This record gives sequence, C-alpha cells and structure tokens, in this order.
Amino acid sequence: RSVSTILKNNTRTSDICARFGGEEFIILASSTTAEAAMCLAEKIRAEVEKTPIAYGAFTFNITVSIGIAEIPQENYSCSSAMEEGIRAADCAMYTAKKTGRNRVVQWSGERATRHKLMSAGNSTPNHAPIAPMSASVCIVDATF
Repeated sequence: RSVSTILKNNTRTSDICARFGGEEFIILASSTTAEAAMCLAEKIRAEVEKTPIAYGAFTFNITVSIGIAEIPQENYSCSSAMEEGIRAADCAMYTAKKTGRNRVVQWSGERATRHKLMSAGNSTPNHAPIAPMSASVCIVDATF
C-alpha cells in the first residue's frame, strides 16, 4: 500500500496509475516527455527508498526499479504503439533489475540506458507537460 500511496502522491490527476502484474505498477503520463518521466521516476524511486514499511512488529525498507519509454503523439491512436511502449518500459525495468536494482532506466531505440543520477546541487525539471507531443510509460517494480 505504501508504494501505491507514493505513486498517487507524485502523479497528476491526468496520469493513470494501476497495478500491473504481481509487484509491478504502471504509470501512463500523457503530455510528458521521457526526460520529464525520468525526473518523475527518480523522485518516486528516492521516496520509496527512504520510506520505512511497517509490518506487524517489523519495519523495513524496499526499493523500486523503474523502466521508462516514450510514445510519440502520432502513435496515440494505435493500440499496437501503446503495447510496444509498455513492452519497452517493461524491458527497461528488467534492465534496471539486472544491473543492480533501485534505479531508473530509459528505453531508447533498441536498448535501455541507465539514468544518471543528478547531484544534489543540480536542479531537476518538474513533472510538468513539457511537450504535448508525447506520452511516457513507467513500469515500477517493488523489491524487498
């Protein structure tokens, strides 16, 4: 429940957040470039990492691995493009898991690339509609 609360608190009302498989969630962020989705995903990743989870007498922390893929506007009406975007984000998420977990990876073309964490001194763009010509898919996987 904690991960879903973090997702809800960090996404816009226009975004779609849903359970996607066992421990996975999906975020469909319209009017959001991959760059803005990366900032959103990094914010979610950091918040999940620092949020303690209480279960009975135990308290522990979890992390998330997140995959990002961008869907250009010209492909919005094509269901196969949406499916392809979800597959690409899922592939990027599995790359995040295979390369160390607790990270954000973006799908670009035919491969996933690891998100370079920004230093604390750098400003990060808001999760705002930077370009109305694209949407982004984020696949979030929780790991204990």
